Amino acid sequence: MSSEIVLPKLIERLMTISLENAGADRGLVILPVEDDYLIQAEAEAAGDKVEVVLCQKPIRGISCPESLVRYIIRTHESVILDDASRPNLFSEDDYLRGRPTKSILCSNTGG
Repeated sequence: MSSEIVLPKLIERLMTISLENAGADRGLVILPVEDDYLIQAEAEAAGDKVEVVLCQKPIRGISCPESLVRYIIRTHESVILDDASRPNLFSEDDYLRGRPTKSILCSNTGG
């Protein structure tokens, strides 16, 4: 990690390590920008390869479970859903209703 001094490469490396260690198919980095939050990086696993895309996309139901992300931002709590297809606090979120999502980990690592 210390050899990664270029920010985009560092983010790519961190996202790859995170997805591999979590056994996840997809991961997002969401950061505050002015008075809102934006998706700054998106990683997707395809087989044994992880593709990371740097971006600046708004938090919307088509890109992530917005109600869950807004809850994390507001409460600063972490949420783990072992089976997101079962009824839960975020079941009505458009993103979750439109996808066969199994498990979700959403964590706020900011102050």
